[in-house]
Amino acid sequence: MKISLLTLQDAFEQGKKLPYALLRTTDKVILGETPPELPETLSEAHFFDEKQEIRIFWANGIQKAAVLTEEPLDKTIEDTLEIENICRFGNKVKVSKAVSYDEDGQAYIQAIRLCGWEG
Repeated sequence: MKISLLTLQDAFEQGKKLPYALLRTTDKVILGETPPELPETLSEAHFFDEKQEIRIFWANGIQKAAVLTEEPLDKTIEDTLEIENICRFGNKVKVSKAVSYDEDGQAYIQAIRLCGWEG
């Protein structure tokens, strides 16, 4: 999985083009199709499709952005997670776990990204 930093402006512009979003504001969480307008109180965002996730987050008091992109040779494990509050968020969210190997050949999960949603 390729992980790259983005400027905040690029992250918002590219993120709005992806079909799904998990948005956290100061008073609620939104999961579903990417809305045309983002909440003013946005504190964290995850925009995603089946091949990439754009994250906007806070680290050490600074807002940052990154994109996680699946590459052709990646070894991944996909999971579908049931959502308990289906009335509010939909039925299921899918995650992709990138598998990597350490110097001893032991497998580990390098990164986890959102990759799908069922409403």
